[in-house]
Amino acid sequence: MEELIKTFHIDWKLILAQLVNFGIVIFVIYKFFWPKIKNVLEDRAAQVSESLRRSKEIEDRLAKIKTDQEAMRAESQREAQSILAEAQKMSKEERERILNKTKDEAGLIIQQAKIHLTQEKQTMKEELLGEMKELVVAATTKVLQQVMNKELEDKVVKTAIKELKRHE
Repeated sequence: MEELIKTFHIDWKLILAQLVNFGIVIFVIYKFFWPKIKNVLEDRAAQVSESLRRSKEIEDRLAKIKTDQEAMRAESQREAQSILAEAQKMSKEERERILNKTKDEAGLIIQQAKIHLTQEKQTMKEELLGEMKELVVAATTKVLQQVMNKELEDKVVKTAIKELKRHE
């Protein structure tokens, strides 16, 4: 070991003096500086702890906001689907209402046309019957003037008029 001491030039007195100096430095640091260092470390630990707590709160709020956002998005989609379904239903009902109204109007127009045609037909029949009466009377009068006398003529005209009235 002596060789080792000579090789590395170890001086025990110097090592002992350095140990005493180190002890004095440790004592001074522990006595005067350690409370301040300890307070700084505790404050720093408190700050780190507070930062971690705030970070956790922020993460929790962020997760809640995301959850709320997803719920709102889902609700919005449900409302949009509901509104779309309602609009389609209203559109279908309106289309059917318009179609039924159009059918009713068409039926009314057809019915009015039939009534008008029936009235026209009746008017034409009446006009035709009137003209036929006039023609029959005129023809009968001509024939009777040539063939018959006044009494026979009146009788034939009355019979023709009765017959025409019966056909009306």
